[in-house]
Amino acid sequence: MYTHTPKEGCWHEITGTIPKDEVREEYAHALKEVSKQAPVIPGFRRGKAPREVIIARHGSEIKEHCFNHLVNAVLGKEFEARKLQPVSNPDLATLDWDGSPESAFSFVVRFETAPVNASTGLDAITIPDIKAAVSDNAVHWALLNIRRLARQLNKM
Repeated sequence: MYTHTPKEGCWHEITGTIPKDEVREEYAHALKEVSKQAPVIPGFRRGKAPREVIIARHGSEIKEHCFNHLVNAVLGKEFEARKLQPVSNPDLATLDWDGSPESAFSFVVRFETAPVNASTGLDAITIPDIKAAVSDNAVHWALLNIRRLARQLNKM
């Protein structure tokens, strides 16, 4: 139902279609939530306005609430199932939906993940030898500083 496509670099896409029954259920939930939070519509008590009036005034909020919840639920399941850990917020690249509670909608989401380290273990890691030259003078001054700090701590 949902397809995962690795893209260039660390970018990925998840494409899918949310079925009508899930859209219908979430639309009803979104309608209820938006009607609770919406300002009072003149002539109606809070949360008691007819469905058609709420949809006419707050249709875009209902639609946004609906696709945000549905897409985020899908992404959560897909990330867990595919063991993906995005490092950026997923970007809704495409949304094909007329806003009707009786229609399915398609989407494309793009996101970035951390690069995969393909090392085979500690043996694969090599560190170049760096020659560090420390002069006798540098050692002398470092010891003097340590002694000075020790004297100050003993006075406390």
